Amino acid sequence: MIGAVPLNLTATLVSTMGDCPAVGAPTGSVTVLYTGNAQGAQTLGTRALAPGANQVWCFHVSVGANSPQSQASTVSFSFRADQT
Repeated sequence: MIGAVPLNLTATLVSTMGDCPAVGAPTGSVTVLYTGNAQGAQTLGTRALAPGANQVWCFHVSVGANSPQSQASTVSFSFRADQT
C-alpha cells in the first residue's frame, strides 16, 4: 500500500497545560471536542469565550491502523477568532 499515512485526531479541553502530556491521554477534567479522522476535521464548531478568559485545548494525533511503511503526512491547524 502506497500513500499518505492515515492520522487520527483527538481534540479535548483540559483544565491546565499539565493535563495535556506529550505522550498519553489527557488527565484531569477532560471534555472531548472531536475524535476521528484528522483529514478534513472541521467539526469543532463555534465556542464562546468571555473577555479575559482562556481555554486549554489538547490535540493528540496518532497513526491509523494498517498505515503504509516509509511514508509521511503533514498536519496543520487553522484557528479563527471573532470579537463580537
